[in-house]
Amino acid sequence: MSRGHRNPARIRELDGIRGWAALVVLLFHVFWEGLGERFGALRSVFAAPFLNGDLAVCIFFVVSGAALSAPFHASMDRKFVVRSAIKRYPRLLVPIAAATLLVWLLSRFGLMHGPEAADILGRRDWLGLNNVATVSSANALYFTTSGVFSGLSAQRNILPFLWTMPIEMVGSMLLFLYLACKDVYGQGSRLLVAIIVMTFVASPYICCFFIGSLIVDRQSQGAGLRQLLLNRWIAAAALLLCLLYSGLAVVFRNELLRYPNAVVAAAIVFYCLNIGWLSRCLSASRLSSLLGKISFPLYLSHYAVLGAVFSPLVVAYQAQLTLPVAALIGLATVVIAILVAIAFSPVEQASHRISKWIGDYVLGEGDGASRRSSGAQPSLAPSAKIETRLPLQAAD
Repeated sequence: MSRGHRNPARIRELDGIRGWAALVVLLFHVFWEGLGERFGALRSVFAAPFLNGDLAVCIFFVVSGAALSAPFHASMDRKFVVRSAIKRYPRLLVPIAAATLLVWLLSRFGLMHGPEAADILGRRDWLGLNNVATVSSANALYFTTSGVFSGLSAQRNILPFLWTMPIEMVGSMLLFLYLACKDVYGQGSRLLVAIIVMTFVASPYICCFFIGSLIVDRQSQGAGLRQLLLNRWIAAAALLLCLLYSGLAVVFRNELLRYPNAVVAAAIVFYCLNIGWLSRCLSASRLSSLLGKISFPLYLSHYAVLGAVFSPLVVAYQAQLTLPVAALIGLATVVIAILVAIAFSPVEQASHRISKWIGDYVLGEGDGASRRSSGAQPSLAPSAKIETRLPLQAAD
């Protein structure tokens, strides 16, 4: 298997997949969760396949596993794994801190109106609107640095949508551990398949990281099973089944659906990377590119938009809250959430620079370290070249 000539566009495709998944989560929270209880038409069987937030989260995890491991599979540089593990905490910490600060400021000035909107919409059971966490400065600091990564009670969960962060941290660290041990015992992909089977039983969310790694590891191999799955009729049937499943799963939500969600998410990512027209749309479309760039900011900031934009609009128009008015409020919320995510993007870019600096500093690399150690002009290590050629996106 050739390791050194992976297509850099693969990362752009993963960006696009994650961007559309982030948009689905936003639409799910606004229309299905926020407005759907009062306006049943927004929970129609026709809308359901495109509003499956739970499936979109599984897609996040599959894409994270693929994006985090793709540079390693291309270079087999174990130092990349060490650097990535060191960078992971600051990479996530910086944008989460900014999102927490945003909610803290909005709460301090009385601009978060979730509980009032929850009463109007009949959604007191949904944390997206009725969160009552204490948004004190001390709790915000604790949540940002520790609590968001370890899991919290509702009273301390300032950003309830970030229940995924403990999974993201544990999944990525376990993946890095696997990559560090890969091929040490000469087992190749068989070890990864065994890990996928075991983690699928224990935690399908964690399993998604390893599935993503397997997908990118096998991209350049023309294995018989892969060719069979890419038969046009089998691919069309599989995508149709994914669409039908997505609709049924969001209508009949259940904890046990985490298991088939992981399988369907893997299928969606696999076909998006391997079907030509899908791959081209994801890598070349301007909309996909935009969504990919703002996917993590959109995921982080849309809770603040729900509290400070969506909820006040619901409260202001409660007397005229018909279905058309609710739909307009929802669409306005989506547009504003995208604009806020665009404004939030420089924070994520800063997190890339900060985490890279920390990784270089801990490993004694970078310009200053190179000059001190050799007295020569610094040169890029193989893994650094990969990072500049394949920029890791949204949460990676």
